[in-house]
Amino acid sequence: MGNLERALHLREKKEFEKSNRMLLDLAKQNPGDAVIQYQCAWSLDILGLEVKAVPYL
Repeated sequence: MGNLERALHLREKKEFEKSNRMLLDLAKQNPGDAVIQYQCAWSLDILGLEVKAVPYL
């Protein structure tokens, strides 16, 4: 299982903050990956941080 899959699995288990930390790291490491950027935005939205999600869309 890769890091993206792990982060999404954590989100499924409602471990939103852990998932978000992983996705933020992945987004920094992969700025051109649209799927990771989208998942990162989604994770921020779940945490109520919609304004911070905008750059990842």
